Amino acid sequence: MKNTIYITGHRNPDSDSICAAIAYAEFKNKTQKIPAIPIRLGEINRETAFVLNYFGVEPPQLVQTVKTQVADLDIDTVAPIAPDISLKMAWSIMKKNNIKTSL
Repeated sequence: MKNTIYITGHRNPDSDSICAAIAYAEFKNKTQKIPAIPIRLGEINRETAFVLNYFGVEPPQLVQTVKTQVADLDIDTVAPIAPDISLKMAWSIMKKNNIKTSL
């Protein structure tokens, strides 16, 4: 889901890391209406499993990596225009396609 925030702790999660991710995702969802999902980057240890089970909380989804992939990038594809086109026509094409300059 685009614009979803995935909240995690460190790679070798302990109880603090897991509980913080769960709590902060819940906070974001309740107070700011931001779709936030707690995740974990490693296996849950016995202590954390006990804590989650005791309070009846599901463990966060396991994610193998959070490295950026090409699919994560928002790439603009702009159709080329002829070099002899007028500036007015180029501007009009930009407006029509909602293309903005970096200025």
